[in-house]
Amino acid sequence: MNLVNKENFENIANCPLENESGEKKLYRCVFKNRLNDSFVPLALEKAKYKDNCLAWGLSVFKDKDIAIQKLKNLSKKKSMDALAIALINDNHGFKHQSGGDISHYTFYPADTYNCIEEFKIVKDDE
Repeated sequence: MNLVNKENFENIANCPLENESGEKKLYRCVFKNRLNDSFVPLALEKAKYKDNCLAWGLSVFKDKDIAIQKLKNLSKKKSMDALAIALINDNHGFKHQSGGDISHYTFYPADTYNCIEEFKIVKDDE
């Protein structure tokens, strides 16, 4: 499968980690009115992370309540102001649990997957 930015991380050992197969509902903190800026990997924003595999993926969460808490705790500099949700399956890219938080996942989209179209803003009552 061809993944977005694969040419930048394919020489990093074991990157990405093995895909967790199946379908998962995943949440991402986003800029409500700037979705184009909401799906940029950290490694493209900060060169010091270019050799960090996880920085080439997108941070997402499988638990809505934890995602809401993360959104509230983001620094003012990030100014992300909404949650978006997508149902991710094996054709959409690679996903795996990462970090100490069991709800935190890293998602590496396939080059055919359009995050801006597929992730939908979560309404307050959802």
